Amino acid sequence: MVSTRSAGPVRKDELTVAEAGPPRRSRHFALAHPYAALAPTVDVALRAVRLEALLSDPYDAANPYGYACHAPGADRTGTAAQRTSVEAAVLGEFVPAARGGRFTSADDLVRVLRPLLRRDLALGHAHGARALLAAQERAEPVPDRVGEFAALLGPAALIAAAGTVLRGAVRTVAERGRTDPGVRQWRGPLAAAFADLLACEALVAVGLRATALPQGGGRAVRAAVGYAVPIVVGGVLDELDLVLTECGRSADGPERRMLAKLVADLPGAGCGPADVGAYQSDLVRELPSLARAFERRSDTTGAVLLRLGDAMPARSVPPAPEGDDTLVGVLTGAAARLSTAVAGGEAVTAALARAAGRLVSEQRALHGPCLAAAHAGRADPAVRALADRQSMLLLAAAVLGVQGAAAGRGLFLGGEHWSLLVLTRIAGRLGIGPGGPGGPGGPADIEARQRVWAELDGRDRLGVDCDLYATRVLW
Repeated sequence: MVSTRSAGPVRKDELTVAEAGPPRRSRHFALAHPYAALAPTVDVALRAVRLEALLSDPYDAANPYGYACHAPGADRTGTAAQRTSVEAAVLGEFVPAARGGRFTSADDLVRVLRPLLRRDLALGHAHGARALLAAQERAEPVPDRVGEFAALLGPAALIAAAGTVLRGAVRTVAERGRTDPGVRQWRGPLAAAFADLLACEALVAVGLRATALPQGGGRAVRAAVGYAVPIVVGGVLDELDLVLTECGRSADGPERRMLAKLVADLPGAGCGPADVGAYQSDLVRELPSLARAFERRSDTTGAVLLRLGDAMPARSVPPAPEGDDTLVGVLTGAAARLSTAVAGGEAVTAALARAAGRLVSEQRALHGPCLAAAHAGRADPAVRALADRQSMLLLAAAVLGVQGAAAGRGLFLGGEHWSLLVLTRIAGRLGIGPGGPGGPGGPADIEARQRVWAELDGRDRLGVDCDLYATRVLW
């Protein structure tokens, strides 16, 4: 199913995602590489590949599920057969297996849907939302706490769609950087953008897995997803727009047009300013409970909630601690683990340990104010600022937790370079960024950016998505 389109000149009447043409990879890639570095079950992989095949070649200008749909006035209806097949495939993912569907878990569901979500934010979110409502009408809703999952679907779609724009920017910089050394300056910013998307996906993944917990588990995580993900990804989109502009891509070109449409679609996907404000209010409500979780914290490194790819226990056997407690505990646990690994370790490990230590100190400083937030109104600017800072700490905790759970398995996800970039940027957002060798522009930061860029560029060459799992794409 891999595209065999030529990478030659593009006709004027043909819409493609990048001036350089389709992805830079061999047509025989599918025969030589696994589906994903962190592989799902065979069934999940086959369902995702089937959906991507139904969506067809995104570089086909006549495909309503392709990148040409970003053009003004583009026909997005497609043939009735294709539309019916895609809608039926998506609906089946929301219906429990016991009722004839294919749903097993929320995180597997999003992995299956990602081929659709990365095509177009509005299109992917609309299909998912319609399927969720339809599943409610014909069977037990999946998951049965519909509101919780619906709150996570928009951010998941946003991350996937932003990843498509990132891949186009990577291709632009890689191709032009061959002949123009000045373009190579954008490798570092793209590496940092990649790390930020991985961080947001880690937080969403924890939120999705928390839907398997007893009622109420992971409320703060979901609020942090709804608040922090649109803000962080919004910053990534601004950076991508700058890179594409500086590389000579015009505003009416396919890459920046795709980006502009993504930004315009944010409100419809539940990721607009009003939605962000509402989730900030939800997070304000959870501040006292997070402060109490900090008081009873324990090292939750390696908790099942953080082990992406592993099945969550049945709800009748709830893991301990629950979702919000897990992230609060993992931040302090990871900082302690890293501090002991510094001796004889690499510069990146030392820099990551210092960054994690600063964030733990920040969490301690927020403890008292978060407890006192129980007596403040949700509109109070001071407590809303607290919620903003707490969301960044939960994001950092998700990164350290997911990275730590994958460490030692030979995966990029388990390495420290991408997590260092994320934590450095989070510390900068909080105004507690490190200086010296561990800070931006220092040796550890430079090494991290180089390693993450190499991973990102290599993925584009090999036709691998920029997701946590390093999933192969058909096109």
